[in-house]
Amino acid sequence: MNTHGEHVKLIPLVRGDNDERGTLAYVLWIAIEQAGDWDKIFWDLGPERRKGDLFHWCHYLANDTNPMALIMFMDHQDALAGIVWFNSYNKDDHSALIHIWIEPAHRGAPTREMGLMATEYAHEVLKLKKVIGISPHWVIRNFGLKCGYKETERGEYDINGETRTVFRVEKEF
Repeated sequence: MNTHGEHVKLIPLVRGDNDERGTLAYVLWIAIEQAGDWDKIFWDLGPERRKGDLFHWCHYLANDTNPMALIMFMDHQDALAGIVWFNSYNKDDHSALIHIWIEPAHRGAPTREMGLMATEYAHEVLKLKKVIGISPHWVIRNFGLKCGYKETERGEYDINGETRTVFRVEKEF
């Protein structure tokens, strides 16, 4: 698998290996915090702002009951470009949920490259047979379609007292 693309390079984060002290978790938290993007990641984020605070983020990343594979993308000047993570693994059908956050300065052309590289990583390294994305954001739905995912479901859901359309996209290998 190629870990270097035209715009970014893929770096898997492995606790105890290349992030021994959890420093990168803090760096990622700071970047998301500065971008004000917690409501894009945790879209059920209500008025109670605990989701997205540093303690919630660290627990989310280290939650052994819902383990995740975290990938960081850096541009060729070694600046953070984005992160992708997989969790909610289903052993029966070898699937997992995909989540993505792109640093605002890298949104655009590098975004699709990150999505394609992350999807390839899920299949080749994590040995997943299906990757699932769920979001109320049209831009995420469209991004998934551009990366070869198919829309499999669309429904109306109450999110924090507001009825919103939520999309489900899937990529099968």
